[in-house]
Amino acid sequence: MKLPAVLLTHYSPAINPIPFHSSHRSNIARIDLSPNGKLLLSIYTVSKDGALFRWQYGDKPGEPESTSESPILHWRITKKDYFMQQNAKLTCSAFHPKTNLLVVGFSNGIFALYELPEFNQLHLLSVSQSNIDYVTVNNSGEWLALGSAKLGQLLVWEWQSESYILKQQGHLNSMNSLVYSPDGQKIITAADDGKIKVWDINSGFCVVTFTEHTAAVTACEFTKQGNVLFTASLDGSVRAWDLIRYRNFRTFTAPSRQQFSSLAVDPSGEVVCAGSLDSFDIHVWSVQTGQLLDRLAGHEGPVSSLSFAADGSHLVSGSWDRTVRLWNIFARSQTNAIQQAGIDGRRDISGGRKITDRRTAANAAGTKTFTTITYSADGSCLLAAGNSKYICLYDVGTGSLVKKFTVSVNTSIDGTMEFLNSKNMTEAGPRALIDETGEASDLEDRIDRTLPGAKRGDAGARNTRPEIRVTSARFSPTGRSFCASSTEGLLVYSLDTDLVFDPLQILTFPSLQIASSPLSQRQKFNLLWIRALLSIHGRYIKDNSGSFATELRAVQRAVDGIRDDLKRVVDKNMYALDYLLEGPAISTSNSADAVQRTTNGARKAADGDDIVTMDDAGKGSDGEGEWMGIED
Repeated sequence: MKLPAVLLTHYSPAINPIPFHSSHRSNIARIDLSPNGKLLLSIYTVSKDGALFRWQYGDKPGEPESTSESPILHWRITKKDYFMQQNAKLTCSAFHPKTNLLVVGFSNGIFALYELPEFNQLHLLSVSQSNIDYVTVNNSGEWLALGSAKLGQLLVWEWQSESYILKQQGHLNSMNSLVYSPDGQKIITAADDGKIKVWDINSGFCVVTFTEHTAAVTACEFTKQGNVLFTASLDGSVRAWDLIRYRNFRTFTAPSRQQFSSLAVDPSGEVVCAGSLDSFDIHVWSVQTGQLLDRLAGHEGPVSSLSFAADGSHLVSGSWDRTVRLWNIFARSQTNAIQQAGIDGRRDISGGRKITDRRTAANAAGTKTFTTITYSADGSCLLAAGNSKYICLYDVGTGSLVKKFTVSVNTSIDGTMEFLNSKNMTEAGPRALIDETGEASDLEDRIDRTLPGAKRGDAGARNTRPEIRVTSARFSPTGRSFCASSTEGLLVYSLDTDLVFDPLQILTFPSLQIASSPLSQRQKFNLLWIRALLSIHGRYIKDNSGSFATELRAVQRAVDGIRDDLKRVVDKNMYALDYLLEGPAISTSNSADAVQRTTNGARKAADGDDIVTMDDAGKGSDGEGEWMGIED
């Protein structure tokens, strides 16, 4: 049996890399170095079976002391500790060398915090029902960040106060539908995991999660007033949500068990309609009473989409039977429609090859289809997306393509690469679908990636790969942005770059070229004016934050720039004063002369008459150099 081994490398011409057996019975999950001054005297190794070994570099116990100039030193295990988590494997760990804190995560959702080298357990908490895949510690050692890939969960925990700093979780499965709130400040997403999430546009965080549905949620729609949200699900229910109190105040069901795949709400918010996958009917309910008003029959396939006209007079339905029907649910009259124009987007949406494709991306254009379309607020633009890596924006008047947006360039997802490498094709199929890790990986991870069923061969020998696709796309009511739900998650595209929070948007400022600058009365007046404006009109601006988002962020950036400039000057002065006060002792006469010369030199530099150099600073009035160091 091959034992886990550690390869130690020290950069020195006289010492070569030293491989040695780690004595662990399982794979090593992490190796950390514990600094002690200028030397690294300890090594901590953690294995997946929950063992922690401490290694130290020194003489081997029991050997006589060497009298040679280069004694023989060895790495040896000085301490063994075990985490003792039954039926759970260690999945991740992180070591903070400044505080000697070790954080470990396990496959049962438990994480623990230990203090080394005593191995004192500080905390042991369960935060998830799935694996904790990632863990890290911030620079100060106060916050712990935990991540679960399977649940899409991110936790930031402060261990001293035992409180959460951040707790966010995405959808477990792919999203099916999304919609903007009428004010454009929130996005609602519905997914296969049966959850409905409300996202804040400015912060990017999930505000609330609804979990009342017991099956996949297929559609979601807002009323014009913006306070009520409707959702349809495969569990046979249509639910109405109050977004002021965040509760489900009404549930609509059919007489028989149905699976609803589409949803529409009339502009007045009094009637809600849902299309069925089973009976191919359209069910109409009254929002006020919750009673079923009518069932519209006529489609010969599942109803895939529903939409009301802008005036609410007609209902349009699309089905898998390749027909689009217009319903006048209030007047019971016949309505005819004529196709005005069409857009051929087969070449626009084509692109991207799957690893199992035998044809090029150009020849496989017929396999790409549009599955979601939406109009802009003014009706001049059309957004279309589907099972492709592109989102296409069309001009309605001319029918021409305005722009194509690439959803993802992640090569681990199928359909993102334009060209395939032939060396990755084997006789058994694509190399990416074959499990080559074997026993080197965890059984739970292999089960999650393996194919659930196969016509022939071993289903456990092949992996699954997600395919890039866009399930839904919507324009913002303001017309300045749009969002899309894809395999990669929720994507937001905006013309207002300051509207969406970007953690990588870092401002750069040039270094100050002058020693000091007089106070500006204009800046003081602007700050006083901004404070008075926010004090008087703050409530109105907060209620209409979507209209003033760009201006408010511009003001905030200007104020932050002034604050950062002032802070930089103050910090520089404080560092200089600390250096002068904590410096070595200087003679009184020399110190006075040095201060006088420094002051005169600074004044000349500020006036632009002369530049003080290091050579000039050490010369006296007679031109001879004078020592200003520490007195003996």
